Amino acid sequence: MKENSKEQLPATVQLEAELNREQYKRRYRSVLRSTLYTLITVAAVAVLAATLWLPALRIYGNSMTPTLVDGEIIFTVKTSDFEPGDIISFYYNNKILIKRVIARPGEWVDIDEEGNVYVNDILLDEPYVKEAC
Repeated sequence: MKENSKEQLPATVQLEAELNREQYKRRYRSVLRSTLYTLITVAAVAVLAATLWLPALRIYGNSMTPTLVDGEIIFTVKTSDFEPGDIISFYYNNKILIKRVIARPGEWVDIDEEGNVYVNDILLDEPYVKEAC
């Protein structure tokens, strides 16, 4: 009997070691899978948020200088509620344009020969403009 139990002891230790190794592999795979699913979910939410609510735009050109400079990256908030003086971005002929709102719908805009801008016959204060056109 003693000889038989001595032979089983190393086999039992080996089986326990193999069982521990398999359990470790299972836990490792579970943690790896969980981490991967979490990263994919976070990436999907980030892409969705960037696309729907907070798009990032890169400035090309200098039409908004000195407020926005060529090469700058900005984040925009999608909304339809804007006031005169706000900077907006919109699609026009498959291009994204970034401009400043100077009047509301229904208001009259007039630009005289010196480049002065009038909204409803009132001179528009444009401290951001260095030179009139």
